[in-house]
Parts: sequence; C-alpha cells; structure tokens
Amino acid sequence: MHFNAYSSLTSGGYRHSHALADSAFLPYRGETLVLNDMVGGHVDVFFGNIAAALALFREGRVKIVAVCDTHRAPALPEIPTTAEAGLPGLVSTGWFALAGPPRMSSALQSEIADAGTAVIGMPEVQEKFRAASVEPIGNSPAETAAFIAQEAQRWGEVIRKNNLVVD
Repeated sequence: MHFNAYSSLTSGGYRHSHALADSAFLPYRGETLVLNDMVGGHVDVFFGNIAAALALFREGRVKIVAVCDTHRAPALPEIPTTAEAGLPGLVSTGWFALAGPPRMSSALQSEIADAGTAVIGMPEVQEKFRAASVEPIGNSPAETAAFIAQEAQRWGEVIRKNNLVVD
C-alpha cells in the first residue's frame, strides 16, 4: 500500500477520481511537514506546490514525477505534465486572486484591478514571482470570476463524486 499525503482537500480528493486509488490518505497541515516525512521515508507520494518541494528536488532529496498542470512549469521544464506522464485530466494548480467585498463599487474594483495588473506586469515583480515558482498572470476581474466559477464547478464535481466532507 502506498501512503500519499496532501496538504489540500482538492488535490487529495482528485486522487480518488484519477490515480492511486489503492493508497491510504494522510492529511497534513502543511507542505513542510509532509515533505519532512517524505524525506524521512514515511510518505511515498505527495501532491503539492512546486515552490515547497523545489529546494529538496534540487538537492536530490525528493523526486518530482510530474507537474499537475496543462503545461510544463517554467522552473522545471524537464519535468513532464501529468498528461505526458500518463494521467490525462489530472490538473490541480494553486492560484491566488485579489478579492473584495461583494458590494464594492465597480469604480474601486477597476482601480484595484488596474493597479494589481500594473504591479504584476512589472519585470522585477514577475522575476520575484517566478523565482518562487509562481507564474504571474494578471487577469481582469471578469476573467478571474470566470476562472473561479470554472474551478468551483470542476472541484464541486470531484467533491460530490467522492462524497467528500469536512470533518
């Protein structure tokens, strides 16, 4: 039996739908803890963020088998995507978004979005994000809302299909 660890509900839940169905699920409260156990030989497989594992990978202490994205990671161009590794459809990426209260005026929303996009577009900011294995995008509020709706639908299906509940 494999022992697989996840620091997020969605990556772990996706396991049931796509791969490693005969494994034991070990929830962790963070990536540092699970990576310590992986280096110690207590965990076989971990789904997590590249940034958390990158230093250990570069030191040869962990192996990154695939990137759970539709394209290879700029920080690790030699690592295949999950589709290239034989697990098509297994896509689980982390993302961040600027958000405000539901009744925020459209003028203030536009002002904040424009400022955020300008900052993300700065070469020095892009360099810092990429150094942390984060790909800066800078979507518009409408693009971000559509992306979040798409993610909610996709992960909602995973949650319902696997009868996942929060304890």
